[in-house]
Amino acid sequence: MLSGCAVLIGNIEVVETGPTDLTFPSVQAWYGRFRTGQQDPVPVTTFSLPNAWKAPSISLAGDNVKALEEVILPCTREFPDNFSISNAPAFGRLDLPKAEVINTNIDIIDSTETAPALFDIDLPKAYVVFGVQIERSPSVQNILMPVANAIDVDMILIDNANVETVIQPRMKDYFSSSFTLKSNPKLRLVDRSSQPFVLLDPPPSNSVEIENNAPEGLELRLCSLNAFQTNQLKSTPPPNTCSAQATPPCFLLDANSEACTTKRKEGKGISEEKEAGFFGLETMNFKGLLGSKEEGSN
Repeated sequence: MLSGCAVLIGNIEVVETGPTDLTFPSVQAWYGRFRTGQQDPVPVTTFSLPNAWKAPSISLAGDNVKALEEVILPCTREFPDNFSISNAPAFGRLDLPKAEVINTNIDIIDSTETAPALFDIDLPKAYVVFGVQIERSPSVQNILMPVANAIDVDMILIDNANVETVIQPRMKDYFSSSFTLKSNPKLRLVDRSSQPFVLLDPPPSNSVEIENNAPEGLELRLCSLNAFQTNQLKSTPPPNTCSAQATPPCFLLDANSEACTTKRKEGKGISEEKEAGFFGLETMNFKGLLGSKEEGSN
């Protein structure tokens, strides 16, 4: 299949007579789109680009992707503009160990119900990620972006039975226009320790919605958030807030909290301390926007 093809330019649409294993071992870069047809179910279980540094836009949606189990992109460093999977109940593996720039949301919606095990959205080297939207996908357990330093569109987690943590401790260039954490009964921690600023609409606003997460409470770590917005998040009426008085509670950990003080002393995840200033804007260096990595990163 596509023997000897190093660069693929164009779109591929899979139809009902296609193979179950779509692996393109010769492709090193794909400029285009990979998608399924809109009518009949397709038998694809695996989509894999084992040697490609650049992946195509991926849109696998509708009743025709019920067989999809995994997307394997072990060498991909860059995503263009779309990664969307929906109505794929068997989906249970996303392999992106080397992805650095993801110029799109990671969207997984109404999927993973029959996946064989819980799995993580693990992006260990991604320093630009434009957003995350996981809805009604019970096999997703953790969202791990340990080095991400990005400009965000939104973060939406709704009705996911087993999501427990969101780890994004270095998001110091992270602007959130939407922040929705609803009906995730095991969600107990969102760590954005380095985020200094959130694009909040003036209250009343639905740009932040936090409700019905872990019964013992959701810990929202915003250790570097400017004082003005920290107070706004604490004082706005539920559910557009993070309030310890809500049921279940949400605990907003700011710069004065014990957890944030400990992380600052240990140097884990929080950007260099600087004077607060107006909204903390001087803590931003906008490297994520320009797509340049921190010194010393791989």
